[in-house]
Amino acid sequence: MKWKVKKFRLGNISKISYGYTTKASFEKTEYHFLRITDIQDNTVNWESVPFCSLSASDYDKYQLIDDDIVFARTGATTGKSYLVKNPPKTVAASYLIRLRLDDKNILPEFLIQYFQTSEYWSEISSGISGSAQGGFNASKLAELVIPVPPLEEQKRIVEILDESFEAIALAEANTKKNLANARELFDSYLNKIFTDVADHWTQKHLGDVCKFQGGSQPPKSEFSSTPKEGYIRLIQIRDYKTDKRQVFIPKDKAKRFCSIEDIMIGRYGPPLFQILKGLEGAYNVALMKAVPNEKVISKDFLFYFLKNKKILRYIEKSSSRTAGQTGFNKATIEPYPIVFPSLNEQSEVVEKLQQVLNNSQKLEAIYQRKLEALAELKQSILQKAFTGQLTQ
Repeated sequence: MKWKVKKFRLGNISKISYGYTTKASFEKTEYHFLRITDIQDNTVNWESVPFCSLSASDYDKYQLIDDDIVFARTGATTGKSYLVKNPPKTVAASYLIRLRLDDKNILPEFLIQYFQTSEYWSEISSGISGSAQGGFNASKLAELVIPVPPLEEQKRIVEILDESFEAIALAEANTKKNLANARELFDSYLNKIFTDVADHWTQKHLGDVCKFQGGSQPPKSEFSSTPKEGYIRLIQIRDYKTDKRQVFIPKDKAKRFCSIEDIMIGRYGPPLFQILKGLEGAYNVALMKAVPNEKVISKDFLFYFLKNKKILRYIEKSSSRTAGQTGFNKATIEPYPIVFPSLNEQSEVVEKLQQVLNNSQKLEAIYQRKLEALAELKQSILQKAFTGQLTQ
């Protein structure tokens, strides 16, 4: 049923304000302190939300009540929203924006659905500004224009969306479970390979059959964001993932290099002990190269051995924490026992592992495409809802 569009600026139909600035505490007080990270999968586990101390007057000013909507205003989740329902005594953290509707003819349940649409996210993306983290402030939020139908139509749309999205959420949950099982397929097989070993396999320490070469850290004054003659890319691990930003340094300042075939290990985490291939350039101190004695250990066999979860658990237990991050060094990994057969049998093991990995990745791709299709279906339903085309 087509409905006549009325458009409202958020600032004209609601009160918009920032959250409270203080430190979170896990010592129980009278007031909870809701942060961006406490909002996961469109829900809040109030038992895990930390607490804070504040005066009664500040609580009156910053409290969250039923039907408030909060927004993440900075970081990777900028624009994420959450409709608060029956909260305990709570204030929002300062990186959240609180929206409280004034107009009783607009349902908060209708509004929260608009904040899932592609149109809304387009506005957020174009309006993000500020630091490298990105951000969307209260003034910009107040300027957003929202299409709103009559109240009865809002109720009808919310009812249809709730029913449709409940079915989509169930399908997503089942698909995510299948996706996790597909990923576990390879990990389980890999663990079995290096647990149920034959008696004729040799056992040594990693340090006996492999060299571990740490990276070097040239001064930041030598960094360049663009390639130049005589410069080489510096491979780093930032934000606990492979760094995609291009950093270049003079070749004569680089002491350690890696090629795409080399086995590289992330030394800091979480996630700790990342086993990587395909990197090329000079590498810094956050990385370590594993160089096997290929007379006894093939590079591919070592790569898969290092991906075994048993060695990860050992590294996690044996690692140390300094300067706010967890890490390890050569002395940690060299004593770890490694088991291996002859080079010919290693090739057979690697071939089987690659087959299982290929099958696992095919299943992952199928389930990932299904998740994408469900997300597209959700956006299609939302698009119809907010253009007056949604039918029962």
